Amino acid sequence: MDRFECINVEEAHQKMHQQTAVLVDIRDPQSYAMGHTPGAFHLTNDTLGAFMRDNDFDTAVMVMCYHGNSSKGAAPVSASAGLRQGL
Repeated sequence: MDRFECINVEEAHQKMHQQTAVLVDIRDPQSYAMGHTPGAFHLTNDTLGAFMRDNDFDTAVMVMCYHGNSSKGAAPVSASAGLRQGL
């Protein structure tokens, strides 16, 4: 199984500030439109190709959802797609 770790908001903020990770938000479009973390990429089936094309595969990917359940499932998928690490 591919490796991922759960991190808290402060750790995520630090990684974004240091540019050592990118944040993807996998929530539905309505929830994303109502509010999202500045700098987060809204990752959907339609935007996946652009995300894969435009991002460095050596940069860690932090996956954000509603409560952490969906992101735990998406992190290993992103790792198996060639992305360095799901957080």
